Amino acid sequence: MVKRLPELKDLVKAIGRPLRVATMCSGTESPLLALDKIGAATGQIYDAPLGVDHVFSCEIEPFKQAYIERNFAPPILFRDIRELDGDQATTAYGALVDVPGNVDMLVAGTSCVDYSNLNNEKKDIDEAGESGQTFRGMMTWIKKHEPPIVILENVCGAPWDKIAERFRQQGYQADYTRLDTKRYYIPHTRTRVYLVAVRKNPGETFIPADFPTEFKAIGSLASKEVKDKEGNAKKMKPTGKKLVNRLSEDADVAEQKARPPHTGPHTTAFAW
Repeated sequence: MVKRLPELKDLVKAIGRPLRVATMCSGTESPLLALDKIGAATGQIYDAPLGVDHVFSCEIEPFKQAYIERNFAPPILFRDIRELDGDQATTAYGALVDVPGNVDMLVAGTSCVDYSNLNNEKKDIDEAGESGQTFRGMMTWIKKHEPPIVILENVCGAPWDKIAERFRQQGYQADYTRLDTKRYYIPHTRTRVYLVAVRKNPGETFIPADFPTEFKAIGSLASKEVKDKEGNAKKMKPTGKKLVNRLSEDADVAEQKARPPHTGPHTTAFAW
């Protein structure tokens, strides 16, 4: 997939430093695993490895906290996303520490329990359920620190129109699409909705109008071989390049370069 997006080389060089990433409701930290693979591929293909600075994680389940600590050792592992609206929050070890805000990209998957089709007593995003509380905790941190890029994942039954509108109210361009993991090199069927939000100034546009189509086109190319009428493999032109171009335009790059580097002990440029 990285071969089909040569603009990633320009993006890595334009940023000029590791990408500062935070995760909330971190689970198995699959975004960091994916970024590892992307970094390896950009290094091998374009001689421009994407580095990642893991700023913090946030996970409330003790067994997942243990998994994250063993496998990723984040500089900070917060316990509860609902506490991240303040200047300080409690870690998984019970310490009270400052909440970082110097982040380029936030990846989150807030609680889905109140949106699940298996729940007979669903609650809306504005109610006092777990899903609404975790979403509002995340949005309060976003409103305070304004990360340039946010990626949010949740079940298909979540109120996605409302969620996208909340991001727009905070000055983001936001769009979402439904995807199945089996179309992206993962041997597992897991249909979820993913929202991408990009911080913008009035009049700016970063996410193309055909955003869902472009993402699905990348997936279909990755998961199956397309053949012509004679049965020969057919080359198809990928359509996902526009999104990379939009996300790497001058406004985002300037904002990222203007921020001071994170000084935590876990800055890593992956060398593969």
